[in-house]
Amino acid sequence: AAAAEQYAAAEEKLRAGDEESARALLVERQETQAKAARADAELQEARDRTLSVRRAVSVLSTRAAELEASLDQAAARKAVGSGPVAGAVEAAPPEDPLLARFKDLEGGK
Repeated sequence: AAAAEQYAAAEEKLRAGDEESARALLVERQETQAKAARADAELQEARDRTLSVRRAVSVLSTRAAELEASLDQAAARKAVGSGPVAGAVEAAPPEDPLLARFKDLEGGK
């Protein structure tokens, strides 16, 4: 928009016979167009970086969920492993030494 306005102003100056002002406006217009082109390129680079970061975040989020699930499974296996094993016979708790002595005194009942 600014470049178009500068061009229109340069045309008016040229029609009015002010060639020097018209030339200055055209130079400004070229600088404005160059700045706009650089800004557009920077904007595209920023969009590309944003897309790249979003993809990386998505990958990391997926990986974090996988690791969390893996940790949950490991915790579940550990909990199952520390409890009684299915089908295994539980060992009797060790006998109280005082009760064992009384049994011996009573004749081994």
